[in-house]
Amino acid sequence: MPNRLQGAYGGNPQASPRDEVRFLVGDRDASQPLFTNEEIDYCLARRGDDTLLAAEFALVSLMAVIAQSPDETVGPASRSNSQVYANLEKQLLEVRRQIVVEGGFMYIGGLSPIQGRFDQCTTKRPVFTKEMLEPYPCAAQRSSLFGPGWSDPLLGE
Repeated sequence: MPNRLQGAYGGNPQASPRDEVRFLVGDRDASQPLFTNEEIDYCLARRGDDTLLAAEFALVSLMAVIAQSPDETVGPASRSNSQVYANLEKQLLEVRRQIVVEGGFMYIGGLSPIQGRFDQCTTKRPVFTKEMLEPYPCAAQRSSLFGPGWSDPLLGE
């Protein structure tokens, strides 16, 4: 089992991306950290070093672990994992709100910034023509759209 103390929160989210992710996730108890440094580094690497996206990834991972744990009662002491899960869910929603509102994160044309494909996006406005409104292009247009020899099995062409 990894030494969880190697991943203690430093107390300053501006000091490092690790501490910022820990801050966003709520992993602030230095005596019992939820993630090791390696796990936080993995989340950052998977999400392109974006701390908000890494925090979201970490929260989803933690929620998967908590979801497998039943509520426990031993004598007078009890632990409500369902309540912990509900609180993590609220934190996840807040992180997602920050991603959308503060981070300006969005998908453009179905391309994901996580995949590093912004270079394929364009700032040109789409051009619409009258022909685009026609219900089905004629055979000449279909062959120019789909290549020579294209046939439509529905039309029997």
